[in-house]
Amino acid sequence: MENMSLDEYKRRSREIERRDARMGLLVHTAVTVVVSTMLVIINLTLSNGFPWSAFPVTGMTIGVVVHYVFGVRLADRVMGEKDMRIEGWR
Repeated sequence: MENMSLDEYKRRSREIERRDARMGLLVHTAVTVVVSTMLVIINLTLSNGFPWSAFPVTGMTIGVVVHYVFGVRLADRVMGEKDMRIEGWR
């Protein structure tokens, strides 16, 4: 078993959390693309011309953007706050 310092442990933990956040965003984006494509195809083939698929596609796209902002972009800030709470700084 390898001994590591607290700083090394934190660094590795953050790397794992960043990787998991990116993977979660990738899965979310892939599901959004597949479902959006299916909805657009259904809309184009079965509806009477009203583009109703634009509404759920827009909502799902907003969800992916929010996931990116709060799950990936601000992940370091959230992890830093989490570390401070764990260490008793707050």
